[in-house]
Amino acid sequence: MRHKTESLWGAKLLSSDNPFDSFAYFTYYNGLMKNLSVIIIASLAFSFLTGCQLQKRVKAVITGQPDLRLSAIAQYVQQDGSRYLTRQQYDIYASPKAMIVASYEPVGDIILTLQNAQADVFAGKPKRRFDKQIYDLITNPQIAQAILELQLVSMQGTKPTGAPTENETINFDGRLYELVYITDSMKLYKNKSTGMINLVISTTNNTGNLVFYGYNYQTIVQQKNLYASKIDIYSYPTSLDKKLIAQIEFFN
Repeated sequence: MRHKTESLWGAKLLSSDNPFDSFAYFTYYNGLMKNLSVIIIASLAFSFLTGCQLQKRVKAVITGQPDLRLSAIAQYVQQDGSRYLTRQQYDIYASPKAMIVASYEPVGDIILTLQNAQADVFAGKPKRRFDKQIYDLITNPQIAQAILELQLVSMQGTKPTGAPTENETINFDGRLYELVYITDSMKLYKNKSTGMINLVISTTNNTGNLVFYGYNYQTIVQQKNLYASKIDIYSYPTSLDKKLIAQIEFFN
């Protein structure tokens, strides 16, 4: 009996007395790989064009070379306690104060720009195709602003100008911190033991306070300045309710 078969990918097997005939199998395999190659190339081309379009739109908003470029692995804690991991890039500008955050997601790149305390989001895919909780964390302008302040404060000539009008000391995880700067809705604190400004508290109307703790400081490549290689982000719905919502590890 002669067999004739057509694969799901449209690769036809030649008629053969033996359904496992080597030539027929080769024809099937060759057709399958050809169709796969077309699909892969088309997907890569679409991703490349989408990425280029996003980059052009972003460059129109913030121009020039960043003072600090960091790669990052971000972990966002979901409601069930599991963690969503994503790869990011941070371009940080000292003057004027600005930042570009690119998150490389399976559904498309999400790029947040921050300049003059104004945030814009450029997304390659519709928001509805991405988990809303994670999307809101990635594109949260107050989180971006606090990370920007925390990283810039370790660089020369980029310290905030807002001085506190009164003394304030807080205890964070058994360490005493002194308020040293106030900017917009954020407060920056200095560790009284180390002298390092590595704590930022941001007040939000919806979720209460957000606390940003920087640590494991590393030297910037070809510079003497430091950057926080790790930042933990906590939410404080109440003064006694501390909840980790994200951890970000940075690489220079």
